[in-house]
Amino acid sequence: MDAPVRIENRAQLIYLLTEAAELEHGIMCCYLFAAFSMKGDVKEGVTEEQLVLMRRWRKTIMQVALEEMLHLSLACNLLTAVGGAPHLRRPNLPSSPKAYPPSFKLALVPFFRESLDSFVFIERPVDMEQPGSEDTSYQSPDLPQAKLSDIFSSARDYSSQGSLYAGIEDGLQYLSQKFGEDKLFLGPPEAQIPGSYFGLPDLIPVTGLTSAAAALQGIITQGEGARGITEDSHYGKFFGIREEYEQVLKQDPKFEPGRPVIWNPYSMFPQDVSDTADVNLIEDPFAIDISNLFDGCYELFTELPSAEEPRLRLIPLQPREEHQVCSLKITLIPVAHSVPAVGFSVSSSNGRSFFYTGDTNGEGLAEIWQATNPDLVIVETTFPDSQEPLARLTHHMTPDLLEQEVCKLQANNVTIPRIIVVHMHPQAEEEIVGELDQLASRRGVTITVAYEGMVIEV
Repeated sequence: MDAPVRIENRAQLIYLLTEAAELEHGIMCCYLFAAFSMKGDVKEGVTEEQLVLMRRWRKTIMQVALEEMLHLSLACNLLTAVGGAPHLRRPNLPSSPKAYPPSFKLALVPFFRESLDSFVFIERPVDMEQPGSEDTSYQSPDLPQAKLSDIFSSARDYSSQGSLYAGIEDGLQYLSQKFGEDKLFLGPPEAQIPGSYFGLPDLIPVTGLTSAAAALQGIITQGEGARGITEDSHYGKFFGIREEYEQVLKQDPKFEPGRPVIWNPYSMFPQDVSDTADVNLIEDPFAIDISNLFDGCYELFTELPSAEEPRLRLIPLQPREEHQVCSLKITLIPVAHSVPAVGFSVSSSNGRSFFYTGDTNGEGLAEIWQATNPDLVIVETTFPDSQEPLARLTHHMTPDLLEQEVCKLQANNVTIPRIIVVHMHPQAEEEIVGELDQLASRRGVTITVAYEGMVIEV
C-alpha cells in the first residue's frame, strides 16, 4: 500500500489535480487507440462469432473512454473551484518516466492480450495494492522517479490513481480546515462545466467541499480506486473482457483481434519523448498529411488563432445552395433543432446520393427525404422511447419519432431509403437498438446501426 500523498498547500493541490487531469486524458487516449485498432470485418481473419464478441468489447472500451472524459471534466471542475484553470494538455505518449510515478507507463498500442493486461493493471482497485493481493499478470517497469522538492516537502509517490485521488481528497479536507471552505473554493461558480452541456448527469459543478467529495467519489467508484471488484467498474469491465479473451484463445490460439498497426505513431518525433526508440514514424504520405491535419485542428481547441494569422479559415455556406466539392455536390438543408442546424444532401456524378440529418428532432424529415430522394439516410437517434420527454426538450430523436417520419413516407407510397442510425446515447444504446429492431420489423424497412470503422457503400 502506498504511503499517503500529503498535500500541505494550494500549490500542491493544484499540481496534483493537474496531474490527475493529464492522467485521465492520457489513459483515455490509450483506450481509444486500442478500440480503433480492433478488426471490424471477417475479411480481416476473424470469425463471425469472434466479431460479435469483439464489437461488444469495443463498445465497452469506448464507454470506458467516455467515462474517462467525464473524469477529466470533473478534474477540471475541481481545478477551477480551488483557483486553478482547466487543464487540457498532456505529455506526448509514450509517457516519459519523468512525467509520472513509475507505475504509470502509458503508450498507444493496439488491442491485444498484453495491452488488455495493462488496462486491468491501471484500473486495479485500491485494496489490490496490498501485499499479497496484487494482480501480477502485468507489472509496470520499475523506473527511478525524481523528487519535486521545490513544490513538495513530502513524498508525492503513488502507484495508482486511487492513491492519488485519496491524497487529493485528504488534501481538500485539510486545506478546508486550514483556510476555511470559502477561501479554498474561491473559483467563480460560472466557470464550472455543467453536465447538461454534454448530456452527462454525473458531471457536477464543484463549489464547495461537499460537491468536491461527490466529484471525487464519482471518479473513484467508477473505476480509479474502487475497492473490490464490481462488474460495472472499469476494472470489472476490463477483467471480464480478459476472461472472455482467454476463452477464445483456448479455442483459437491464433486469434488476433487487433490490426497490426504500429505503436506510438507520429508524423515527426515529439520533443518531449525521452527515448525515440519507443516512437514509430508514419511512412505513408497520405497518413502523414491526415495526422498533421488532425494535430493542427486539435490546436484550435486549446489555442485561439489570431485574426491576423488564422490557422484555419472558415468559409460560411448558405442553406439550400449547392456546393461542389471535388466530384460531389453538397447541399445544406435546414433541419429542426434547438439551435439553427442543417443536414447535408450529398450526391455523386453517378446519380447516387445520401442525406445526413445532423442533430435534429425529426420534424419535417419525411418532406426533406421525399424532396431529395436519397438512396441512403444517416439519421440520429439519441434517446430511447422511454426518454422521449428529454428528447423533445433537447430536440433530438427517438425510435418512435423516427417511425413517425417513416409512416408519413409510407402513407404517400414513397420508397423508404436504407437507414443507418448514429448518435445514440452510450448508456442507452442497447435499449435504442432493441427498439430500432422492432421498428424495422413493423415497417418492413432496413435499419442498420453504425459502428466504429464501418464502411458504407451508396
